[in-house]
Amino acid sequence: MKGKAFLNGAYIALIFALLLVLSPVQLGFAQYAEPIRREKALSFLENVVQLDLSKYEVKTITEDEHMPPPLPVWYEEVSYMLKTGGGWLDVGCLFVNDSFIGCRIYKHDNVTLHYTVEQPTNLIDKAKGLLKRYGNWIRNPLNREMELLEKMVKVDNVNITSDDMDLRVSVTGILVDFQWILLYGNGLELRVLTISFEDYSLYWFTDFRDLYKVGSITLKVSKEDAIEMALSLAKNFSWKVGETEIKDFVIKKEPIGVELTLWNREPYTFYPHWRITLFLDKVYPGGVTGIQVGIWADTGEIHYIIALSTGGGPPPQDSSTPSPEPEPAPSPQPSPQPSIPMEYSCAIIAITILAVTAASSYLYIKRKRDRNKT
Repeated sequence: MKGKAFLNGAYIALIFALLLVLSPVQLGFAQYAEPIRREKALSFLENVVQLDLSKYEVKTITEDEHMPPPLPVWYEEVSYMLKTGGGWLDVGCLFVNDSFIGCRIYKHDNVTLHYTVEQPTNLIDKAKGLLKRYGNWIRNPLNREMELLEKMVKVDNVNITSDDMDLRVSVTGILVDFQWILLYGNGLELRVLTISFEDYSLYWFTDFRDLYKVGSITLKVSKEDAIEMALSLAKNFSWKVGETEIKDFVIKKEPIGVELTLWNREPYTFYPHWRITLFLDKVYPGGVTGIQVGIWADTGEIHYIIALSTGGGPPPQDSSTPSPEPEPAPSPQPSPQPSIPMEYSCAIIAITILAVTAASSYLYIKRKRDRNKT
């Protein structure tokens, strides 16, 4: 979100003075914290993944370039290159306040995987072992998550529900994702744990159970009310392409895209949110084919209203927006659904954390792999 901060000279001087006082302390903390994160990252690889690090040439990656953040929060990444057998592993473990929240392991070239013990050939058994070892590693057994996993018979696209938690397994080629999702009622849900395998080896692991919380699941705005609010706002909405203001357009009566999800309104805290997509009768200047309105379902406050563009023209600029720019969610769009303009793609919603982390890591890894080949 964009905002303007007006600070007078005295206030800026005060901040500068505070930074001068605090910077040695912060520097000392950073020097102390990084070894902790690196120790935890290597411990995760050894004790949870069971990699035999003695068979690899372990190189610490300290480059400034980092993977685009998959979270709407600040995080630190600890990166390693593990070389062996004509290939290498690209490893990146994520931390928030020195707390481990995830790790990706990407295989390059003809890398050989070395383990301290023989690994199960069945992915369900592999996931069970990983989950059990992780629980022991953090000294907090994942009993509920394990109970759902125990109910799996074979690796397939399946949805297993128990009380307020789902285990959803998706199989796409050589990629198999195990996702544990908390259910809050009213159709609201939040992914909290993910284990992804690529060709039977761990590719991605994330644990957000202790990081995120839900501030409310109260729905003061119904689906019908949200649609009516969106239509009312859209009547007075306009956008600019260059110096030209576009305000004469026709909204189709149907379809109307409606999504109720949890969005972050505060750091680490999510609230119910309506996302209403209105489609226009044709493509307007700026490539605009729709208008999207975000409404906080628990308060009725307008989160944002934006023009949706499919490309093919200059990006639109909203000229009558009643709220700050949005943090558009990257979840699958209702069909048909225009893409969101690039200028609004400035933040990511963790309700679809797996899809985002996978996409972000792919781009990051591809860029790094291409660089290393040159």
